Amino acid sequence: MNNPRGRSRIGRARCFVLLGLVVGGMALALSPDVPDPVRAQSAEPLESIVVTGKRLPERVPDLELAQRIETVLHDDPYLDDGHITITVKNGVATLQGMVWDDWDLRRAIRLARRISGVKRIVDELEIRNLNYDLCRQVAAGGVWIFV
Repeated sequence: MNNPRGRSRIGRARCFVLLGLVVGGMALALSPDVPDPVRAQSAEPLESIVVTGKRLPERVPDLELAQRIETVLHDDPYLDDGHITITVKNGVATLQGMVWDDWDLRRAIRLARRISGVKRIVDELEIRNLNYDLCRQVAAGGVWIFV
């Protein structure tokens, strides 16, 4: 059988231990003879240090930013950038034109986003898959295929 009195004894013991820790900590904090370890090491004031997780954005002129993006897209061996136009205004790059599939669209956006100075990418690219267009025309009855 469970003893309710036994539980209360354990609860009281925990309470006394907690009370002893709190009173001991307050006595230690209020005692004047314990030196402060930070003040004991140096008497001169510390310089402030700012630590941030973000890098500060680099201010790049819009024309140079557009040229950087064009160069990166053109140098990528897996992306056909022949139908992509880049315009930049206040660090916001707009990609316009035509790509062949979803992979090219995501690749172009990912490459442009990596350029330092780009604040945002506006996607106005259109996916033009010739097989999809042909199937859509056949379904609409516009094209007849004879085998």
